[in-house]
Amino acid sequence: MHSLRRISTFVVAGALLFAACGDDGDGGEASSPSTTGGNAPTTTSSASSSTPGAPAGERCPDGTGGRLTIGTINPPRTLDPMIAPGTGTVGGNEILALYDTLLRYDPETGSYEPWLAASITPNASFTEWTVELRPDVRFGNGDPLDAAAVVASFERFQGEANATPNGALARNVSSVEAKDERTVVFTTDEPWPGFPFILANSGGMIVNTAVASAKGDSFGIDATGAGAGPFELVRYAPGEELVLAAKPDYWGGEVCVAELRFVSIPGARATYEALTNEELDVAMVRDPVVSAEAADDDVERLTTMVHLGGLVLFNAGARGGEHPTSDQRVREAAALAIDLDALNQRAYGGAALTTSAIVHPDGLLASGVDGPAHDPGRARALVAEVKTETGWDGSVRLLCPPSAPELPIFLEGSLRAVGFDVVVEQIELSAFLPKFFSSDFDVACTGYNLLDAGPWETLGPVMSADSAANYGGFVDDAWTEAMNALRLASTLDQQREAIGQLQRIWNEKVPGAVTHSAELDILVGPRVRGVVQSANGLAFFDRAYVQRG
Repeated sequence: MHSLRRISTFVVAGALLFAACGDDGDGGEASSPSTTGGNAPTTTSSASSSTPGAPAGERCPDGTGGRLTIGTINPPRTLDPMIAPGTGTVGGNEILALYDTLLRYDPETGSYEPWLAASITPNASFTEWTVELRPDVRFGNGDPLDAAAVVASFERFQGEANATPNGALARNVSSVEAKDERTVVFTTDEPWPGFPFILANSGGMIVNTAVASAKGDSFGIDATGAGAGPFELVRYAPGEELVLAAKPDYWGGEVCVAELRFVSIPGARATYEALTNEELDVAMVRDPVVSAEAADDDVERLTTMVHLGGLVLFNAGARGGEHPTSDQRVREAAALAIDLDALNQRAYGGAALTTSAIVHPDGLLASGVDGPAHDPGRARALVAEVKTETGWDGSVRLLCPPSAPELPIFLEGSLRAVGFDVVVEQIELSAFLPKFFSSDFDVACTGYNLLDAGPWETLGPVMSADSAANYGGFVDDAWTEAMNALRLASTLDQQREAIGQLQRIWNEKVPGAVTHSAELDILVGPRVRGVVQSANGLAFFDRAYVQRG
C-alpha cells in the first residue's frame, strides 16, 4: 500500500493541530462482530427491521419529536464526505446524520458491525472483502442504495480530488465490483486486515452520485437527497448553524427526534458551560481540563481515546534543510529534558492523560513497552557531546501555534536547562501552518491522531516514509518494517506486538516526544438518551431522544 502521499494541508490542520495542545484544538438475525480491534474478521449479518446494533429495548421509549441542539468543535466546511475529514472534531457527526456508514465501530468491543451493510466477509488473505447490502435502503430522493450506488460512490471517493487521509487510504483498494444488486467486492493489491476502518468512516458514507453530479458546485452546501441517513437537510448556514430534520421513511425505523441543530461555540469551556446551562443537549469537546470537570460532574461521556494527542515533533531532516535535530542525539536530549508531570500541571492543570508512549497504557492497543523517561542528566551530557563534536551552538527553533500558550514557555525552559539555546516562534495559525507543512522548524508543538479503531490507518498517513504528511521527515528502515507489520496485523495481539516494536524504535530513534494522549468527548446532557458512539469521535443520533418527565 503506497497511496499515502496526497493529503491536503487543510485536512492535516484539522487532524493534527486540534491534537496539538487540547481544545480548539431491516432484519431479525443477531449481528456478530465484523472485525475486532485486530481480531480476524468474521462474516456478519444483521438484517432486521429494527436498527442493528442499537441499544436494546423500545426504540423511542418516550415517544418521538423535539429537537437536540448539539455543540460542535469545528463546523463542517462542506456536506460532501469526499471533501470533509469526517471526524468528530471537524463536522463528521453532521455528515454522518445525513449519510450513515456501511459499518459502525463499537468501541466497547473493539469490533466493526454492519450498518448500511448486512454483512462483510474477507477472504483468507484479507485482500478481498465481500459486502452484502441491506434490502430496501433508499437515498433521500428515493433512489435505491444498491451495489451500483456503492461502487459509484466509492470510486468517486477514491479520486485524486479527494485529498483527505481516508481518500489516500481508499486508493489502496485496486477494484470495487458489483457482483449483483446487493453484493459489492472490494479488492486490494496487498493484505489489509484493517480495511473495515474506511467503511466505518467517510469512505462508507455512500453518496448518491447522481444527486452530487446534478448539483455540481453547490453540492457541498446542498446535499438534499444524496444520503441514506436518518436526517435530511433543512438549513445550512456555514459558520452559524446546520439544521437537519428526521426522515419519515428511514431504513432503520422511526427516528426519535424531529430535528438536530448543530452549532459551534468557540472554546471548550464555553461549550461545556452551554451544556450545563441547558443551552446545548450534546457537546463535543477536546480539552483535558474540561473533560476532567465533566467526569467530576458525572456528565455522561462517550470518549474516544486519541493516542499521540500531544506531541513535540522533531525535524529529522529527510525533507531537506539544515536542522540540528537531524542528529539523533539532539532529538534524544530534547525528549529526555521534558518532565511530563510538571508539564501536565503547568499547561493542563494536571488533567491530561500523561504518557511518553505512542499508545497510552490504558489504551486497547497498549503494548506494555514504556516510552522514554525524564532524564535531564543524560540530556545535558548529550547536548555537550554534540556541541564538542560538531561545533553546534545549541540553538533550536521551536514552532508552536497559539492554542496552548503555556506549552512553549515550559518547553523553552526545559530545553535551556540542559544546554539548548531556544528561539521560540509562537505564531498565529495562519502563519504556523505554512511553516509546519513545509517542515520549516526544528521542534514543533503538534499532535497526531492514532486510534484503536485503526492504528495503521491513522498513523500511516503521518509517519510513513513516503507520505507527504510526514512533516518531521523521519525515515527509518526498521520503523518502516514495523509499520508494515502493523498494517498486516489481523489480531489484537499482533497489533500490540507491532506497537511494541514501534515503541522500541521510537525510544531509540526519537522522532518526537509524546506528552499525552487526548480524549475526544461527546458529552450528553441529562435529558438525552440513546446516543450511540462509533469510531473517530462519531455518533449516531437516529435513536437519540429527549427523556420526558
